[in-house]
Amino acid sequence: IRDSSMGLATQLIEGIVRTGRRPAIAFEMIARDRAEALAAARADHPADPDALATALDWARSGWPDFALYRPVFAAALAADLPILPADLARSDLARIRKGGLAALPAAELARLAIDPPLPEALRQELADEVRSAHCGMAPEPMVDSMIELQRARDAALADALLAAPAGDGSALIAGGGHVRSDRAVPLYLARR
Repeated sequence: IRDSSMGLATQLIEGIVRTGRRPAIAFEMIARDRAEALAAARADHPADPDALATALDWARSGWPDFALYRPVFAAALAADLPILPADLARSDLARIRKGGLAALPAAELARLAIDPPLPEALRQELADEVRSAHCGMAPEPMVDSMIELQRARDAALADALLAAPAGDGSALIAGGGHVRSDRAVPLYLARR
C-alpha cells in the first residue's frame, strides 16, 4: 500500500479485520533494528499509536510527520494485529552505502534472492529516476549505490512479509517505488 494513501490503507485494514482475518502489517518506515523498541511499546501501551511513535523516535526518523501514518497504526493496534519492522537495519544500510551489496553476507544475499540483477531496461529506468530525483546532479557511483540500496530494501521488505506469523497473511505499508510489480517487492516475493 503506497504511503500517499494512508486513508485507504486504514480502510483496507479495517475492512480485512471485519472479515475475521488478522494480517500482520509490515512497515517500510520501521527498521529491523527498532524491533525491541516496537515490542516494548506494544507491551507497555498496546493500543496507543502515539506511544509507539515516541518509542520509535519517529520525530527524528526522517519520515513524514507521524500524523500521516497515525490512522494506520491506530487501526492495526485497535485490532491487535502484528506490526512488523520491515526495512533493513540502519547498520546494514550503511554497509551497503559504503560497500555495495557485497557488504552483506553471501548467505543473506542468497536468502533474500537479490540476484540476478535487474534486467538492464529496468535498471536503466531506476537509474533515470534516481538522476531525476537529484536534478541530474547525482554522480554515477551514487546512482549505482542507490540502485543497490533500493534492491536490498525491496528484498528486505519482501522478506518481512514472508516472515510474518503464520495465519492470515500480511500487508506492506511502503512508498510507491517499493510496490512496483516489475522491479520492487513483488519481484522478490515471486523469486522466493
